[in-house]
Amino acid sequence: MKKILLFHMNALRCGEISALCRSLEIEPEPVSPSRYGEPLGKLAGIGMTESAFAPDKIHAAGSGITSEMMVFCGLEQPEVFGFLQAMRQTGIPPVDLKAVVTPFNAMWTAPALFAELSKEHAAMRAK
Repeated sequence: MKKILLFHMNALRCGEISALCRSLEIEPEPVSPSRYGEPLGKLAGIGMTESAFAPDKIHAAGSGITSEMMVFCGLEQPEVFGFLQAMRQTGIPPVDLKAVVTPFNAMWTAPALFAELSKEHAAMRAK
């Protein structure tokens, strides 16, 4: 299933991105803060066994999410690029922090991913 998880977005912004998702046959999923502690793989609906989501296997670093973040689930690289291009073409302002769910980060929580993406974004901006 093609899905984009949306974190820390106001209703208007979430609505704009959700409408674009639906036009491209991608399921938008705004994630409420009460679910930030769940593994990304679980939020993405990846078919993993419940034992894969055991608390000792979950990477749960970070104190919270303080700005927008999008996480692509089940989209191939050309589809991600196509979505981002469609955002630009429709005039939807970009989301700085973006990632794709991978086997490596599927056990991470959203705050852990947010912390990593924030570090990478700051390093890129410093160059």
